[in-house]
Amino acid sequence: MKLNLKIIMVIVCICTTTMVNAQRRKQQNQTILLKNINVVDVENKQVLPAMDILIENGTILEVGKNINPKSDKDSIIDLTGKYAIPGLIDVHTHLANMEKATRAMLVDDLRFMLDNCITSVRDVGGDARMLAEIKRAVNINEIEAPDIF
Repeated sequence: MKLNLKIIMVIVCICTTTMVNAQRRKQQNQTILLKNINVVDVENKQVLPAMDILIENGTILEVGKNINPKSDKDSIIDLTGKYAIPGLIDVHTHLANMEKATRAMLVDDLRFMLDNCITSVRDVGGDARMLAEIKRAVNINEIEAPDIF
């Protein structure tokens, strides 16, 4: 099955994100196979039912039907009735302009956004120095956060 780039880059967003996030944190270097998940294809305006998504080290390797695990050690999560959608974008944030905001508070806020499927944020006039520091930390994989614009 030929898949377009948007589907390959789909970010798994599930109402029960905590379950998937817990699996991801426990098994950073393992393969996760999401079974029977409905993939929302926004480009073609359709839902692809009961698809499988193969993820290795946080990267989606394959989206399709009846994907087999690579090994017995792979985590297999049945997500029947759940949906994978493209990452969400928050285009109006005030991340770094709170008077008493600390780096730790900002990192916590960004992690919360990422855990809730927001994969890109646009800060509208925050402290440029603090944003630059956070963007640098994101770029070198020091912290996990949405892309910041």
